[in-house]
Amino acid sequence: MDNNNNHLSAKQVIAQTIAYLTSQIGFELREANNIALILLEAATKQPIQYWQLNGSSTINPNQYTQINEWLQTLKQTGMPVQYLLQKTWFYGLPIQVSPQVLIPRPETEELVRIAIEVWDAQQNGNKHPDIIVDAGTGSGCIALALRQYYNNLNHDELKIIAFDISLHALDIAQSNAYALQLPIETLQIDLAKPQTWKSSNLPAKIDLLLSNPPYIAQHEAKSLHPRVSQHEPHLALFAPDQNPLFFYEQLAKMAAQFLTSQGLIAAELNPVYATETAQIWQNYKLENIKIHLDMSGKQRIITASKN
Repeated sequence: MDNNNNHLSAKQVIAQTIAYLTSQIGFELREANNIALILLEAATKQPIQYWQLNGSSTINPNQYTQINEWLQTLKQTGMPVQYLLQKTWFYGLPIQVSPQVLIPRPETEELVRIAIEVWDAQQNGNKHPDIIVDAGTGSGCIALALRQYYNNLNHDELKIIAFDISLHALDIAQSNAYALQLPIETLQIDLAKPQTWKSSNLPAKIDLLLSNPPYIAQHEAKSLHPRVSQHEPHLALFAPDQNPLFFYEQLAKMAAQFLTSQGLIAAELNPVYATETAQIWQNYKLENIKIHLDMSGKQRIITASKN
């Protein structure tokens, strides 16, 4: 970006930033647009919504310089901007992130939206879930988005449990819950060890089980952008090469064991293995299995119920 242009409007700075991110660092347009807004918000300490309404307002030279410095760091290190700023947005909520947790993606917002829609359709809009479990919570973004959503519906009796194997992740999830004043319960649970589930303080019955589990096979690592493969936690990204659907089988076991009658399970999945994932869930007697497309038209979300 041109360091001589120190009195540009926010709209011009956004356009310049997007151009730099796409041409110099290789971001796709949609992601570049999101990053430009995140950088502008961080530099000016004004929320994105403010700049969307006041795009013609100018930003000061120090703020412009800060954005330039961040762009240089992004180009030189390849670090995801969310780790650089230790913050991202998910379902309208500011979420703290670190290299110990996966950066929430728009596809995971789709998981939350679809889970709510399918639940409401199954219940004919007559009942909200009373117990929700987020398996492999990471930053806590799924659990917190659902807490906010149901708070807005005055469903105060709702209990949300977020579990992860990583204590670092649980610390971040709790920090986010505290900062947002959205109470959730966190537990350290290993999804890979079903023999420990009953003794782990999981509730005996779960209405809604959600997860964005590790679903990238090790042999697919080369196809990932270095921003992902070199910076995000492999524990949250990769499934075992010999059994890339391992965690989906674990989720099916958990659903079969803990879901209430008419309970719902929803998970993000690898489009490459969508059909195989559905077959595994069918083997565990899950019903109403449906694969949903994401915003790019890829098979990305799977839902099923227990009757």
